[in-house]
Amino acid sequence: MLLAPVVLFGPIAAAFVVAIRLRGVNKLSRVGIGVLIWVATIALFFVFPAGAKAWTLGFAANFRLTKHPEQIQEWAVGLLDRYEAGQATTSTNAPYWAAGREKLDDAEIPSHIGRLWRDKPAIGIVTMTSDGWITNSSQIISFNGGDATGALAKRTHCVAFSWYLTGILVGRPDFRSTWNPWYIHEIIPGVYAYSGMK
Repeated sequence: MLLAPVVLFGPIAAAFVVAIRLRGVNKLSRVGIGVLIWVATIALFFVFPAGAKAWTLGFAANFRLTKHPEQIQEWAVGLLDRYEAGQATTSTNAPYWAAGREKLDDAEIPSHIGRLWRDKPAIGIVTMTSDGWITNSSQIISFNGGDATGALAKRTHCVAFSWYLTGILVGRPDFRSTWNPWYIHEIIPGVYAYSGMK
């Protein structure tokens, strides 16, 4: 709610304050300097990456370098095979913010996966439609903008490691995420880091 006024009026206010604080410069030069500062502030907004992108790229690099994504993917593929065969144990009590709507039971998570992070993520199964929606596995109608399309969407599954506004999606090597959070980045084929949810 406050983002638009801050983005619109913040640079103007900063330019105005700088222009007023300049001493020994005529009014026309102060106005010119104020306008230049305002233009530079707006331009810098578009030059540097957005916060979600910067966070996701850093998170992805850390994950790739320290967590052995190939080994995590190997475990996830085995789990997905068991899940799709009805042999994995899940529950529907995942946190409201978790990408994986079906939380894995603790017995399904091996100790080497559970110890990867000090701040434990919610680990669950994501059911993703071909048009980018994350649904419960029992939902078969794709919703687009709140309206049922009536078409059965193709669904794929992946394992999600979710924190509040960020996480990792791990699928088979041919998995392609169609989900559209604020920012998503492929780490290795089939493994994605994301930030935020729309």
